[in-house]
Amino acid sequence: MRQENVKVVSRGWRPLSIIGILFVVLKLVGEHFHTPVADWSWWWVTCPFWLVPAIGLGISFVGFVVGFVCIVLAALLDNHGKTR
Repeated sequence: MRQENVKVVSRGWRPLSIIGILFVVLKLVGEHFHTPVADWSWWWVTCPFWLVPAIGLGISFVGFVVGFVCIVLAALLDNHGKTR
């Protein structure tokens, strides 16, 4: 039997993950220690976890819309040239 060497690469903790965990902990213990994060909405506390994927989805959506508009305009201009 042939054995394959599998190399697992871990890039460690990312800064946004550490900040997100820190915000969640500060929010949870905030009532006892009166941290400023305790007054934040949970949307802002969890922002480091969802912000980067949300930006990526937003950019993808804008690219999709621009591409769709370009295809529609090209089809309209092509049809307009054929009718004359």
